[in-house]
Amino acid sequence: MRWFSRLVVRSSRPKTRRPRLRMEALEGRDVPAAMAPHFWFLSSAWVSARIAPATTPADTGGTPTPTGEPPATPTVALAAASDTGTAGDKITTLSAVTLDGTTSPNALVRLVQTGRTTTADSTGAFHFTNVPVKSGANAFTVRAQTSGGRAAGSITVTREAAPTVKTALTPVSVAANQSTTVDLAGTFDDADIADTKLRFDTSAGPVNVELFDRQAPKTVANFLNYVNSGAYADSIFHRSAKLTGGTPFVLQGGGFQFTGTPTPALTEIPTAPPVQNEPDPVNRPNVKGTLAMAKLGGDPNSATDQFFFNLGDNSANLNNQNGGFTVFGKVVGAADQAVVDQLAAIPTKDESAAAALPDSEKGVFGEIPLKNYTGTNFPTDTTAANYAIVNGVSVVSQPEVLTYSIVSNSTPTVATVSLANNRMTVQGLTAGSTTVTIQATDKAGASVTTTVTVTVA
Repeated sequence: MRWFSRLVVRSSRPKTRRPRLRMEALEGRDVPAAMAPHFWFLSSAWVSARIAPATTPADTGGTPTPTGEPPATPTVALAAASDTGTAGDKITTLSAVTLDGTTSPNALVRLVQTGRTTTADSTGAFHFTNVPVKSGANAFTVRAQTSGGRAAGSITVTREAAPTVKTALTPVSVAANQSTTVDLAGTFDDADIADTKLRFDTSAGPVNVELFDRQAPKTVANFLNYVNSGAYADSIFHRSAKLTGGTPFVLQGGGFQFTGTPTPALTEIPTAPPVQNEPDPVNRPNVKGTLAMAKLGGDPNSATDQFFFNLGDNSANLNNQNGGFTVFGKVVGAADQAVVDQLAAIPTKDESAAAALPDSEKGVFGEIPLKNYTGTNFPTDTTAANYAIVNGVSVVSQPEVLTYSIVSNSTPTVATVSLANNRMTVQGLTAGSTTVTIQATDKAGASVTTTVTVTVA
């Protein structure tokens, strides 16, 4: 038998393009309304099967109502029980909250950030309970769906930290019929405290300043007390000092207001009790562009209302002199520094011995910046246009602020206590001791308490 090779000839068939399957995540993709009630799948055996969604209870699932109309745009709010701040401010101190909303009746509603779904009731109301929130801003989106389409609504919930006790108050001793003041600033802390932003409205333009709330809490609180009371409105920069050779040194203000009627005068701004010195030459040196507190010579803890801008690097001079000068803020940008420099460039005069000055102001105005002043009877012949003036200082932003209150005084016959801003005044009455409970409350309404013992001799 002979073997012959055989050729196997394949019949020619036209080439066809096979469709390629592509898998995509469904998250964030719209499903056509017509497909909403059911989905079709291909099994491994190429057999089609219709899979209907399971019916699930509210807050865990559900199916959209086939109304044929798109749902009403969902409204979303922080439930009243979760809103621990001012009602409606969407601020909470809780780690988990309830979100309430409304849309079309019986619509399927999904909370995008968690993937949870629920079904609106017959009035359109829906709720998501136990929704976790992190510190800071939390953005949430809810999507409502019917067979006629979808609609979305959103809300941002801010979670604030509650205040804490940072340092224990030192026991207070006071004599009968005498009083003493306790500064509460710095006693408490709050993780939400951040730098306050201010704007000085000056005769040369705005100066934006950032305060160091956490680094110098007592000094910042003291300064803000003057700002919030309007004490710096129509005040002047009364000193523009230079070093030997003419190098700019400091621009000082905060001590005097200009009044034009009935007779032009410079009036001293009333002062509160002095603030404890809070210098930090390493982290807050007296360099150009910083804001620091002025004080009396030989008394580190004598700062009240007067402040100054450093016009150069004065760290070698001011960081350690008189206990160190407390830097508590800085100008925000180059444009703000340019305004400060413009004010500092105004020519100065020595009016320290002017006859029209009251005795309490003699010797003060030895380096006062004055524009176009040619008078001979300072300050009675001046106008506001002659001064480097501060029209006012306003708070632009303050992420967190603590307010204080007296919760209790165990023995009020021994001593009375009162509060003004961050300062507690203790008035001794009779010998003995009493325990005072003080509360600090943040913007969201969260609070914490601490106690101090007062002994009256």
